[in-house]
Amino acid sequence: MQRGVILAAALWSLSFTGWAAELETVVAEQRDLPRTRLFDATVEAVNRGTVTAETSGTVQELLFDVDDYVEAGAVLVRFRDNEPRARAEAARASLAEARAQLAQAEQEFQRVSEIFQRKLVAKSSLDAATAARDTARARVAAARARLAESESQLEKSVVRAPYNGIVTARHIEVGEAAQPGTPLLSGLSLERLRVSVQVPQSVVKSLRESPRAEVRLDGREAWPLADLTLFPGAHHGAVPGHARQARRDARRGATAGRAGGGGGASRRTDRVVRDRGGRAHRTAPGAPR
Repeated sequence: MQRGVILAAALWSLSFTGWAAELETVVAEQRDLPRTRLFDATVEAVNRGTVTAETSGTVQELLFDVDDYVEAGAVLVRFRDNEPRARAEAARASLAEARAQLAQAEQEFQRVSEIFQRKLVAKSSLDAATAARDTARARVAAARARLAESESQLEKSVVRAPYNGIVTARHIEVGEAAQPGTPLLSGLSLERLRVSVQVPQSVVKSLRESPRAEVRLDGREAWPLADLTLFPGAHHGAVPGHARQARRDARRGATAGRAGGGGGASRRTDRVVRDRGGRAHRTAPGAPR
């Protein structure tokens, strides 16, 4: 009986030794692994705003509407420019007249100076010619300033796009009168985006020490972000001292996502509606009709 037990133990030992020899072994080592936190974030346009009128006038042309793509410098709105154009022409004529008077005063001053050097006229005549020349020079400067002002007012009758973007709302119609500050068109640019996310106070210190983050949209690959900015104030509706706002610039083409990596978010779908006056507006999902 004892011999059978010893034989069985020997066979089991040989079987275990052969099985263990086939296992792959590695050397255990201690490493620091990054800790990832996921936060829901909002992607928003860096350049977003409303262009307003800089002068008083009546809208003559609206060259773009809601959802239209606009290039930087393109004309958005034209105002009737009859009056500012007439003022500019009058200022241009006044400048030409002042220059002609200056040329005559310069010639008179040169003639009197030569006669005075020959001691054929009194000093008072030279003083009068000098004063007339200086007065003519001042009139030219004043006329040039009036012309620059009138041309600036004429340029304000044409409203141009400040950057490439998409028109999101129209606030005025052709034929309506506008005053300085009247909203005309709203728009945004998708060329520069930023990610806004509310983070708890507990992770603010680690973000300051290691400002690294990425964004994932709809299960796509992670996009590393550029500059990180931590706002010291809490977001509206958050408990003061318990949340911070972090923003990073994102690449073009992002719409909404999750900051920190992992998970996706649904895209935002806007709706374009028209009010009773015929104006088109872009509304957020869930907004009342």
